[in-house]
Amino acid sequence: VFIFIGRLVREKGIKEYLEAAKIIKRRFPDVSFWIAGDFYKKKSAIKESEIRDYEDKGIVKYLGHRFDIPLLLKDVHVVVLPSYREGMPFSLMEGLASKKFLIASDVPGCRDVVKDGYNGFLVKPGSSYDLMLKMEKYIKSEYKEDLHENAYASAGKFDQKKIIPEIVGLIREMI
Repeated sequence: VFIFIGRLVREKGIKEYLEAAKIIKRRFPDVSFWIAGDFYKKKSAIKESEIRDYEDKGIVKYLGHRFDIPLLLKDVHVVVLPSYREGMPFSLMEGLASKKFLIASDVPGCRDVVKDGYNGFLVKPGSSYDLMLKMEKYIKSEYKEDLHENAYASAGKFDQKKIIPEIVGLIREMI
């Protein structure tokens, strides 16, 4: 199971996720693609009808806006964030803490969390083809257990108990 968690707007890479899912689903019919997020009334928002169309075709499962992400992640293998830009990617950090492999865009923020080939794969921003290739690479991997262990080992670096005091310290230095 692959999951996209985030606002359903183009800059989060939802279109690329849908396109990659469509291709992978043809090649690997047993693979599932979930989406957890909310629709926005922004120009860049994806239309609900687009998601529903993919859902009606059996390509994705739309879960709506969720507050129980840690519970959801129990049934997931890979957290996907093909965002065009990112600040602090909480969905990726939650994924690591839940021992999930990551696939994310090679942009600042995501690049700080994903160590390509170790705890996840980085993909070219805006490329559904590259995203599809990395999804396929994960599916075909014989070392999934190691990849998930690596993800969990990386999680400590992003523990909020460590990060928040560091951020507060930086802010104080700037003031």
